[in-house]
Amino acid sequence: IENTLVINTTDHGLEFPNMKCTLFDDGIGVMLTIRGPGGFNGGRVYDGLTSQIDIFPTVCELLGIDRPKWLEGRSFVDILHGRNAESREFVVAELDYFARKARLELKVAADRAKGWMVRSERWKYVFYEGFGPQLFDLDNDPDELIDRASDPSCQGVLDEHRDRLFHWFRCRKSTVTVDYDYLDTRHEFATRGGFIFGEW
Repeated sequence: IENTLVINTTDHGLEFPNMKCTLFDDGIGVMLTIRGPGGFNGGRVYDGLTSQIDIFPTVCELLGIDRPKWLEGRSFVDILHGRNAESREFVVAELDYFARKARLELKVAADRAKGWMVRSERWKYVFYEGFGPQLFDLDNDPDELIDRASDPSCQGVLDEHRDRLFHWFRCRKSTVTVDYDYLDTRHEFATRGGFIFGEW
């Protein structure tokens, strides 16, 4: 067991009201406990921003293997070893609520029942398709009850977080099972007709 890396996490918050399947902090905040060889064995709490997409690159670094070029996320090995590590400026979460009663009550089409959240250290920006944005000051409103999106004094924060979401949309890798170097060589198919089955 001394050479075993153990990762214990969840895919969403607890299954209580305003938690599971929501963009509240209680819904997006998940447990992550790691213990393993190589100089870290627990006893440390990190309260900065990380994302579950950071687990794969962390495992790659711990194993000493190259990370795939298509991989998103960044390693948090420095955090595990207690070294100074720069926290993420923000994390993003998505929510698809097509199977929830709220979609019917709001009269939202199933393909439009989507929401996104940008969480920085102090602020949370929430955007649901078809609705206005929301902005919460988590330092002064940890329960996310006071929407500051229409507050003129918060316009800069609102714009910054909206731009972060747009940047995330533009930069995320939608072809995660195929290396981009490989895709660069596939342009010849643009001149041929027909379909290639079994390949994106």
